[in-house]
Amino acid sequence: MNNNILNFFGQDAADISANRVESHDWQAAGVDCIYIIFITGRCGSTWLTHLLEDSGICGHPHELFNETLMPRFNKSIEAANFKEYFTGAVTQFSSGGRFGFKIDEWRLSHLLPLIDFRTLFPAEITRCFWMTRRDLVSQAFSFGRAKTTGHWHDFTAKTTEQKQDHVELSDARMWKEIIDILAKERRMAALFQREGIDYVPLDYEQMLADRLLTVMRVMIELGCRYEEINSFIQRMEDKTLRLEFGNKYEVLGRFCARYGRLLLTLDKERQEISTDELKRRLQLDYGLSLWERGTG
Repeated sequence: MNNNILNFFGQDAADISANRVESHDWQAAGVDCIYIIFITGRCGSTWLTHLLEDSGICGHPHELFNETLMPRFNKSIEAANFKEYFTGAVTQFSSGGRFGFKIDEWRLSHLLPLIDFRTLFPAEITRCFWMTRRDLVSQAFSFGRAKTTGHWHDFTAKTTEQKQDHVELSDARMWKEIIDILAKERRMAALFQREGIDYVPLDYEQMLADRLLTVMRVMIELGCRYEEINSFIQRMEDKTLRLEFGNKYEVLGRFCARYGRLLLTLDKERQEISTDELKRRLQLDYGLSLWERGTG
């Protein structure tokens, strides 16, 4: 299997054993708490992690193992291989005795061959979070729009005027994004079960309803003192902006009107319904085929 993390260092899968990180001296690194935010994407994680970073005591929980972002992080780490990169990331991106990062299912599949999860992240000092989004339709649209326009985030420091993105996403594109999200959720659930990972559930809607309370609860899980949390909450400032609506509701209005019954079933049976069953219903009930040639 191709490994994007190793590829960044000009290496390949043959170099996995030489780069494998089995453990780390967290005490020597001054880290008392490790935390990992597992994500599906377009779920509010950037919003959350920027606020945690701004606290000054929760490290810098970036996507440290995202191959598209590693060049930026490695400018300060200056690592020649993954082992050096991991050690440097802990040193560079820890604060307040805490080291955190966020990661999606795809990047995790490239990280896991390079580490021993249980020994590298001891359960007694590691906190795991699983961040999703209840509104699958909006999440799918957000993915489709971002992939089409290349416009993923707006930040107050870099944005003088927010763009109104107008994109047309076909029904097939919307359903492919929905099915992809569900598949990621299933694979992540399998990982949690396989590795015995106990996690705190988070979602985008919590952030929308009360971002202050959500951040407070995460910081409590990370062992931050009440006085520290309260001091930060009093001065907390959002630096991540919600993207403008553009023609979102025009596109989703038509989509929901046509597939309302199936979407309601999905809302009720999100954990149970298989992606193959969704494809079957789309083909039989709506004449929409998402099967690849030679399948179905």
